[in-house]
Amino acid sequence: MKVTPQNIAELRTGQFSRVINRHLVDKLSGLETLDLSKPEPQATAHFRLREGSGAWFQKKTKDSILGNAWQLGAQSDGLQFELRLPNKHGVVLILEMCRTTYTPHCDQPVILRVNSDEWPLEIDPQNLKFHKQSWYLPHFFMHEGENNISLRLVAKAGTDVMVKSAAVMRFDLEKQKRGNWCWAAVTTSILSFFQADLEMTQCEVVKEVFRLTKGYETETDCCQHSRSKTCNRTYKLGDALDIMGLLSSRCNYPLTLDEIRGQINQGVPIGVRIGWRGGGGHFVVITAVGPQDPRGDNHTWVRVADPKDPAASYITYQALKNRYKGEGKWTHSYLFEKEGKKHRS
Repeated sequence: MKVTPQNIAELRTGQFSRVINRHLVDKLSGLETLDLSKPEPQATAHFRLREGSGAWFQKKTKDSILGNAWQLGAQSDGLQFELRLPNKHGVVLILEMCRTTYTPHCDQPVILRVNSDEWPLEIDPQNLKFHKQSWYLPHFFMHEGENNISLRLVAKAGTDVMVKSAAVMRFDLEKQKRGNWCWAAVTTSILSFFQADLEMTQCEVVKEVFRLTKGYETETDCCQHSRSKTCNRTYKLGDALDIMGLLSSRCNYPLTLDEIRGQINQGVPIGVRIGWRGGGGHFVVITAVGPQDPRGDNHTWVRVADPKDPAASYITYQALKNRYKGEGKWTHSYLFEKEGKKHRS
């Protein structure tokens, strides 16, 4: 998939307003995975395997280290999936695949088709083990409701390809309710991402975090008086995530592009602290990464959700590191607990 100046503009038009409502009956914010090591994988709330003659389940045998996965054929229908979206928005597609033959050069043995668009996928030419790769499917490829996704082998591929799992990921970031609550918006949204059945509002997260932090205790009800000085306060994102059982690790430097891609491949967004040139900071979330730009890592785009903005932005890795919104630098990184754990009480 190539991102052109025209569709970069389209990327920037996708608004959050229709999907940030926490009371929507049907929404997709989280990770949904199909276990393709089984011949009949269980469907998720929005994602399922369709029947088709373009792929078949290969059972593992004693003579082969590969198996218990779906093998792709070159037929036009391929391995077919149905993804139902409550709104027209982009998603990350994560595939766990392996090839059966080494090649000394990069190649593109698989065709990915999304509704009426298709493009070739590059698979690590020297990795014969199952591994995960991800691709961002922008909203202008998608439909509200039913979406058809398929994988097929190119006609003259130099290798067979097997698929062990397929997943879709989307992260919806709430807009911050108060001027100093960027940390609360990120924490609340991450909580919803990992534990969709646990409904907490930003003010409830603020109350819980302040209750467990020495020097921040207050008798003020931050859901009734959120504008008060005792409630509308800054706070360290890492500490809030830790209290809510969401923090895996933190570091005081930017991640490399390969590290970002590795997290997204595992279906996990990344928290980022931005330090402003004039002092103070802000918290945002990396939710996707684009295809490798031939000019290098610094020119490759990442998708950034900002709790102050109505829509995600698509900016280069270099811009995020050194000049976010013209005057911000990436200073700290936060990795989230993938499964989530019980928060401190």
